[in-house]
Amino acid sequence: MTLARGIVSQVNGVHSVVGDQELAPRLMVDASVSYGASGGGVYDARDGGLIGLVEGYRTARVTSQGSEPPWYIDVPMPGQTLVTPLSDIRRFLAETGHAELIVATPR
Repeated sequence: MTLARGIVSQVNGVHSVVGDQELAPRLMVDASVSYGASGGGVYDARDGGLIGLVEGYRTARVTSQGSEPPWYIDVPMPGQTLVTPLSDIRRFLAETGHAELIVATPR
């Protein structure tokens, strides 16, 4: 098990309600994650509440120079971990007939 700490480094968009759908801003955190972290919880440090799930992270491709055959490695970009907001997860569960999995009410 791995525990990483970070801060919200970017918020894209604003929280709004369109029709009957709640649209949360897209989040990016600076916590360092790696392969296998997708789907892991992202929690509010103040109250321990779940705010979203790790969606993935951006990478930079580092390529070899002068080697045969050429090779590359994708390196995680610090500070660029993407988070799916909890409201999107709730909406997905409700739309796919799994609303019984939602045990808490939105904050």
